[in-house]
Amino acid sequence: MNTIQRRCLLPLRAVCNVTVSLLIVLPGPFPAATLPQSPSQSVDEDNVRSLTKKLGETIATGDLETMRGFWDPQSPELASRLRFYQSFFLRSRIELINSNVTRLEVTGDKAISNLTSDERYLDKKTGAILSERDASHGVCRSFEWVKTGAGWKIEREFSVQDELAAKLDAATSERERDELLTKEKAFVTDALVQSLGGRGHRYRVRLDYDAALRCYQLQQVVSEKISDRAGIATALGNIGVLKYAQDELEEALLFQQKSLALFEAAGLRRGVALALGKLSEVYHALGDQRLAFECAQQSLRLYEEANDRRRMAEVLADLAYIYEDQNDVQQTLAHFERALSLAQEVGDLIEVAVLRHDVAKQYQAQGNYERARPGR
Repeated sequence: MNTIQRRCLLPLRAVCNVTVSLLIVLPGPFPAATLPQSPSQSVDEDNVRSLTKKLGETIATGDLETMRGFWDPQSPELASRLRFYQSFFLRSRIELINSNVTRLEVTGDKAISNLTSDERYLDKKTGAILSERDASHGVCRSFEWVKTGAGWKIEREFSVQDELAAKLDAATSERERDELLTKEKAFVTDALVQSLGGRGHRYRVRLDYDAALRCYQLQQVVSEKISDRAGIATALGNIGVLKYAQDELEEALLFQQKSLALFEAAGLRRGVALALGKLSEVYHALGDQRLAFECAQQSLRLYEEANDRRRMAEVLADLAYIYEDQNDVQQTLAHFERALSLAQEVGDLIEVAVLRHDVAKQYQAQGNYERARPGR
């Protein structure tokens, strides 16, 4: 696979509790009086609060069938949410830290609750942390409920930070974005930084590079606003990946070097590993095989130290491409096969497909057509 082909594949890789009350405004200078809640509303609030806490515990355990029981079977979003969690729980788990119900509103047979937590994403098998930072802070999940004959059930679940990221992306002026960030201050955390990055990635995969750049730049702005060094480093790295995809290699190199320096200054070894891996890809595309090899080797050692199997597979594949360009057939095949084994372990179907093709190509080049056959 040549450099241009690999670059085409790149997008595939990379508050207080609120209580509902009724107000009667009396004429004259008397203050408004708050009527007591009805017993039924108080019970409903207690039930929704309890269900929200139990749902958080279920997400943390990864129990898909129990999770299904929280949902209204008629919800049009049920199937897609369960598919999302099924895919995630296949190889990962979520650790919820200091979870709290931070919003609760009940209106008739409808309710909404927010569950806010710090979240850590872990490799299900090894326990390795799967992000550059130790945890994402102030992650807010919102649940819309409906009261059915079987009790309160979820109609919709969404990330408050994802929704805010979409609003920031759609804003037509810097003033509008500043107003949003001020109004939604409680949700302006590194979780929002992560949401903006994810939004940028989705644009990049669709080859909408202008929109991707806008989101990555917003990611940098928000990171700077909350003094999130890891977020700034990540945003710069994302812009570097975008420049790489656009074949602007010198700019890609500068952004990845800045990203590496910030991760090193912040002492985030997983971030350093990420930046080194991306630098390796840029050096390789520029034809500097020595620096490409050195950066990839350093990245691999850090990922091995962190026991991050998915990222290990990616860097092993990068090393295989470097060996391939040096016509070292033995090392090329060895690195591709090790990368393939790890990709299969973590269930990365896209990476598995790419690596199976690369392994088969190596066997075919050796004349070993039996081993080159699909499914071998």
